[in-house]
This record gives sequence, structure tokens and C-alpha cells, in this order.
Amino acid sequence: MSWLSGWKTAAVAGGMLSLALWALPGQADDGWQALVPPDTGGGLVLSPRMTGAGSSKPFLAWAGTGANAAYTLPEFTFSVWEGKGWAPPKAPFFGEFINNVRCLDVGMARYHVGTIYMRNTEQSKNTFEVLFTTSSDKGWSFTKPAVADSFNHEDSGGTAVAIAGVGGVKPMLMLGWLSEARTVKAAIWNPSQKLDRPRAENIGKYGSGHERLQLCGENKNGFLAAWNDGRNLMTAYLAPLVGTNEGASSLINAKIGYNFALADYRGRDPKLVFELPKLRKGEGARRQVYAWKDHRWERIPAAPPSKGEKPCPARLEACQDEHGNLHVATLTKSGEQVLYSCLRDGKFSEPEVVMELRQVIGVTGLDIAYVDNYVYVTASQGPYMYVSRLKLK
Repeated sequence: MSWLSGWKTAAVAGGMLSLALWALPGQADDGWQALVPPDTGGGLVLSPRMTGAGSSKPFLAWAGTGANAAYTLPEFTFSVWEGKGWAPPKAPFFGEFINNVRCLDVGMARYHVGTIYMRNTEQSKNTFEVLFTTSSDKGWSFTKPAVADSFNHEDSGGTAVAIAGVGGVKPMLMLGWLSEARTVKAAIWNPSQKLDRPRAENIGKYGSGHERLQLCGENKNGFLAAWNDGRNLMTAYLAPLVGTNEGASSLINAKIGYNFALADYRGRDPKLVFELPKLRKGEGARRQVYAWKDHRWERIPAAPPSKGEKPCPARLEACQDEHGNLHVATLTKSGEQVLYSCLRDGKFSEPEVVMELRQVIGVTGLDIAYVDNYVYVTASQGPYMYVSRLKLK
């Protein structure tokens, strides 16, 4: 996913404002609590992504620049929540400096934290590399990045990357990215093996202006992918161990944009949630949810809130908890609010305002994650990072 449409505005704001964002006072235990974000040094923050490090500590990664950095181009940076605050952010020592990061994603496979990211190369602003790395000690150290692909693309902001994991006796990770010629690529990666480059499968084509890819694990150690070809929301099943594509198919004919997400949790059926741009005849809701059962997608009950649905958002992210409840975060069209709603017992809850964002400054990232009985939401605007959490009852 490319969030760089708002980069220039954000960079100007970052030059004018030197104060880091501090959280608003925390709410009561039964509501959203704003946390002090990691110390970014007032630098640019792009594409924050969150997962659980060892399933109990939120692991937050982003592409960022720091006030004291030797270089001013975004590099892979991360921090781990230590219970009362974030550990000092750091860029892992890879044996070489890796910067010019445009987008990234993180995923868990048992005790492995996997990371995939896309960066500009020094060759030109339209030349990109996709790299991946893993940590076997819950994010404290990482392997030296390996290159999964390199290509040219007309947009200097890059395209999109995704990563998902499954546990089991042999933890596996699936890497995905949008490559040249509008190709969607995916590759299986076994963190315990030393591979220079995993074998990538071409699983479909994505539409111009629809640079978004989603991956998730499946209960039988396979993987699922979803993307937008410009006219249809496409899905594919990728077999375990080898990652072969068993055929892509259209789930629905609609211009979904960035409003779709896959969500998995070990032992639970993966879910796919998306929002139609407008209500169709005979449909009770724009937001629809499907579950992966018996090797196919099956629509499940997802009634809208009692007070009705909010206008179609600009972007949607989702996660699933251990009970199978679906948690959804959306960015409003105005880019000034992040809303939250939960699908429980076949009905979405009334949307809640999680964050009030700054006006004018472009939003450069949004994510949601379930970790240790909390739902975390993170967002970024140029030099500002926001993190809030909700304790589930």
C-alpha cells in the first residue's frame, strides 16, 4: 500500500512543528485509552503496522526518520510495548544501512516475527526492491534482509506488501507484494531455512490505483489472499508448504478501493470484510463479512448498527480475536477521524471515535491488532503517531 500521497504535506508540517505528539489523557478502563506513542524524534512516520511479539506484547513497526538519524530517508524502525511504555525505537542492525522504505508489513508464525518491506533503490525513484527478514527472539534481533523481488514501477511511492503466518510444527510465512505489469505475487517462506530468494507465484493482476494486498493464514496451514483488480474483489487460496495457487476468483463485482481486509486467529475461521461504495438493491448493509469454511467463502450474518451505517470510509483495517469476534477500524473520508466497530453475535456495534486526527496533514498509515485481550489501533500523520487501546470485557 502506498501512503505517500500525503507525504509532501506531512513533510512540510514536520519541518514547521518540532513537538512530538503526546497522548491525550487515558479514558476509563471500559473505553478507549490513548497511549503515549513511541518516541519518533519528530521524524516522518509511514505505514505503522502492529502484531503480537510472543503473543503477549504489541510489536509496532514503521518506516521513519529520526531527528538524530544520519540519513533523512525512511528506514525500518520498531518498538515493543513493555507494559507501561514503549521500548526505545530502534532500527535493527542488518550489517548494512537499509533506508528509502516506502511500505511494510509484519506477521507472526509461532515464535517468529516476520517483516516484509518495499524500498526505493539508488538506481532511480521508480526502481524498487522487496525485502524480508525474521526474528526468532520476539523482535529483539533480526536476520539480514534477503531480496524477494526487484522491479520498476511508474509510481515513485511504490505499491503494496503483505505478510501472514501460520504456526504448527513447522511455522510458515507467506510473503506477498504487488509487482510490475500489475502482477500480484506471493511466496512461501520457512523461517528455519536459509534461502536467498523464495520462489514466487503469480496469483493475479491488480488494478491501477488499487494498490492493496491482504494475506492471512488458514486453519489447515494454507494461506488466503485478497486484492482489487479494479472491477472485482479477487481472492485466492495458496496451498501449504509449497504455496501453489489453486486459482483466483472474483468474490464480488464492485469497486471496493481500499475498503477490504482479511483477519485470522489461530483455531478460528479466517474472515474477509469489505464495504461496498453504496447500498445495493436487496442488500441490508454495505459492509459484508465472509468466513472461510470447507475450502470456500461463505457469507455470515453481519447486521448494521441500530443507528445505521456511517458513510463509506477511505480505508478499512480489521483483526479477529480468540473468540472469533471481528474488530474493524476505518478512516473517514475527511481523514479526520478513526472509527471502530465490532462484529459480535451477527451484528456490528455502534461506531466509536477512537482518534481525532489533525486537519490538512495527510494520513500516512492505519492498522488494528488484537493482543492479549486488548484491541490496539495505530495511525500516523507525517511526524505524528497515534496509538490507542481498548480492553475487551
